[in-house]
Amino acid sequence: MTPRRWRRCLCALTALGLATAGAVSAPLTSAAVPPAGAWRLSSTAVGAFNTVACASSRFCLAVGWSTGTDYYVTYNGRDWSAARVAEKYEGEMESVSCPVDGWCAVITDLAAVTVFQGGHWSKLTTLDPNAGPPYPGIVAAISCSSSRYCVAVDGQGNAETFDGTTWTRPRSVDPDYPLNGVSCAGPGECAAVDGRGQVVVLSAGRWSAPRPVDATALTGVSCAPAGPCTAVDLLGRALVGSGGQWSAPVAIDQAAASPLSVSCATEGTCVAVDADGREMSLNAGLWTAPQVIDPAGSLVDVSCAPGPQVFCAAVDGTGDVLTSTGAAAADQPSGGG
Repeated sequence: MTPRRWRRCLCALTALGLATAGAVSAPLTSAAVPPAGAWRLSSTAVGAFNTVACASSRFCLAVGWSTGTDYYVTYNGRDWSAARVAEKYEGEMESVSCPVDGWCAVITDLAAVTVFQGGHWSKLTTLDPNAGPPYPGIVAAISCSSSRYCVAVDGQGNAETFDGTTWTRPRSVDPDYPLNGVSCAGPGECAAVDGRGQVVVLSAGRWSAPRPVDATALTGVSCAPAGPCTAVDLLGRALVGSGGQWSAPVAIDQAAASPLSVSCATEGTCVAVDADGREMSLNAGLWTAPQVIDPAGSLVDVSCAPGPQVFCAAVDGTGDVLTSTGAAAADQPSGGG
């Protein structure tokens, strides 16, 4: 069964025929990514996870939902904690970003944000009080490059910015389609993707107009620090953007209508997961063939942190978390990215 997060996302995604942008060749660096057999699965009491974020190999936070209650677990570099109940917030926690160990920002499906710090949750801050049609509460995403800079986007096509103290008022940056994901490489430098296959770029603090780069809905994006951004779509394809140009989509996953999540720890080093429990890794410009790492689950999110070896965590719709520390990639490449 499709996890709740993807059910909401899918109802907003549209597949309209748009021409892709010109290809771009971006320099890639080599780094160790997790081989398929290196993932370790842990079960939790969380009913279904929605999202996970790792600041490093020593700290991750994953949040999920069960019977109307938000739950969370944390990772300390060795083990995952027992599931704990988050504060009784209105709305469901949808997206989390942890730029440093012990500090995370989480956005709910009603476009409200809470901060996790020192093991405690802050009160909710409502970012978009007038959700309204056409897509109220369908999807929301957040990305923080530090505890002093975050960007949130929602299903209304609005974006809000955090300066460490306050959030700006909602600004319409994509008025016609829901924004499904956002990623910030640094302050004032972010990319957001929408349900029509368009990208909206924040550069030097200014948002661009939506630009079509794919013929189907984009489901996620990840921008490596000082590197290009990688986006993934509903048809199991990936594309790379750098300097305002985006490559043509490249098929990395043949599972039909299997939404992807992607995380890039460093330039040219990314991991994607799909709703069929499969993982694909980008290393030195080549994507590995899809490998099942979670046979019983439906993977909904992945987060990778840089280090001597790339560390990744993935979560599924049945309350399981998977972790992996990169080693020399053992999979066979399936294509370029």
